[in-house]
Amino acid sequence: MSSKDWSCLPSVVIVEILSFLGPNDRLNASSVCKSWRKCLFYATQRNKDGFVLKVDVQSVQDSLLAKYVTETFGRIARRASVQFESTVPAIVQSVAHILEVLAKNPNLRCIKICPASGRLEHRERAIVNRYVDAFKTLIQSSRNLEVVAFGCVEEILDSADEFLRILGQRHESSLRCIYLASVKEDPEKYVTLDIAPSAFERFSRLQRLSLDYDYVRDELLDGLSRPGHVPLLSLDLHVHMMTREHPRISDVAWQRMCAHSPNLEVSLTVLHCAVAADSLLAIMQPSMPLTHFAQYFCSSYNNQVVEAVDFIAETYSRRFRSICIVEYINDFKAGFYEAPQEDPFVMLAWRCENLTDFTLIGYSIAFYDLIAIARLRGQQLQTLKVPRCCIDFLNDSSSMTSNYEQVVREISRLLDQPWSPIPNSQLHSSLVDWETDAVSLYMPSLLARQTW
Repeated sequence: MSSKDWSCLPSVVIVEILSFLGPNDRLNASSVCKSWRKCLFYATQRNKDGFVLKVDVQSVQDSLLAKYVTETFGRIARRASVQFESTVPAIVQSVAHILEVLAKNPNLRCIKICPASGRLEHRERAIVNRYVDAFKTLIQSSRNLEVVAFGCVEEILDSADEFLRILGQRHESSLRCIYLASVKEDPEKYVTLDIAPSAFERFSRLQRLSLDYDYVRDELLDGLSRPGHVPLLSLDLHVHMMTREHPRISDVAWQRMCAHSPNLEVSLTVLHCAVAADSLLAIMQPSMPLTHFAQYFCSSYNNQVVEAVDFIAETYSRRFRSICIVEYINDFKAGFYEAPQEDPFVMLAWRCENLTDFTLIGYSIAFYDLIAIARLRGQQLQTLKVPRCCIDFLNDSSSMTSNYEQVVREISRLLDQPWSPIPNSQLHSSLVDWETDAVSLYMPSLLARQTW
C-alpha cells in the first residue's frame, strides 16, 4: 500500500478532524506535520454553529499575521470578528483586504467589525472606498447572512441606505441582527440619510437592531410589529443631536411595539449631545421598555442628569438594569449636580430593583450616598464604577484617609466582593484632557452590546 501524504489534506478537513478530538489528542495530532500544527489553535474556535474566525489587528505587525490567518481560514469560517486599531491608515487598508478575502466565502453567516474608534483614519479617500466596496461585496456574495455589525463607523454608515438595499435583496429572510448605529465625529454637523422606516419591514426574522435615533419614527416601530414579524429582543438607539424637526415618537407606538415584542429591551445612549432635559424626556416615553441608559460627555446641561434619572426611576423601575453617566473631570475635580433633598441616584437604586450596573464619572457623589446604593442593591450589583476623585468626603481633610478606607471596606462587604474606586492614575486620558479622543473610552461598551 502506498504511503499517504497527510500534509496535503485541505485545512477545512484538518480543522474538522481536530474538532472531534479532546485536548490531549489534539496535541498528539498536531505533531503529524506543520499543516496539522497550524490548524491546532483554530480547531478550538469551532463550535456548534461552525468555525469562528477572530482577528485582532492593533499594529502593522499584527496585520501580517491577520492576513495569513484570514487567507488560510477565511473561506471556511461561519462567523468572523475583526477587531482593529482604526486610527492607523495602514491597518485600515489591511482590514479592507481581510474583508475582500471574507467576501470569497459564500457560507459566512455573521460578520462583526470592532474598531477602536468611530472613524477610519486614512491618507486618501481611496482606502475608505476600498473598505466600503469590500463590505458591499461581502454582503452580496454571502448566501444567508444572519448578523451584520458595522462597528459604529461613521464613514461606513454614510452608505447605510445602500447597505440596507443590498441586505434586503440578498438576506431579508435570514438576518437576525443588524447593527447600524454610528458614532459621529462632529455630533453637531452630520448628514442624515433618506432611510425610509419601511426599509426594515422586509427583515421578518430580525431580533436585534441598533440605529441612530435620527431614523426612528412611529412607522419604524409599527413596521417591526407587523404580523408575521418575529418579536424584537433588543433595540439600541444612539442620540447625537435633537432637532425640533424630528417627529416625536408616540407612546401609543411603543405600546403597540411592546404588545408584539413583550421581551423587548431598549438601550438609549446619548453621545456628545447638548440636548436639553425636555428634549431628552420627549424621547423617553412611558411605554418605552428602557433597560439601559448611557450618557457620555453631555455636560452642557447638568440639570438633565437629575431630571433624566428621576424620570427613569419613576417610570422604568420594573425593568431598568444599568446606568452609565460619564463627563469630563476638570483638574481631577468632579462637577456637581443640583439634587433635591434625596439624591437621585440613591432613589434610582431604591426604586429599580433589577439594577445591576452603575457607573458615575465626572460628578461628585457623597460617600454615604455611595454606600446607600451598595446597600440597596447588594450582591446583585455587578458593576459599581466611581473614580476616587468623584467621592465627596465633605471636605473633612483630617479624616479623609480613614473615611476612604472605611468606605472601601463597607462597600466590599455589602457587595460581597473586593471593591475600590477607580484610582486617579487609571482614569482614561479623555476624562481629564479635552483634546484626547474620547470615543476609545466608550466604544468597547457600545460594541459589547452587538452580540451574535
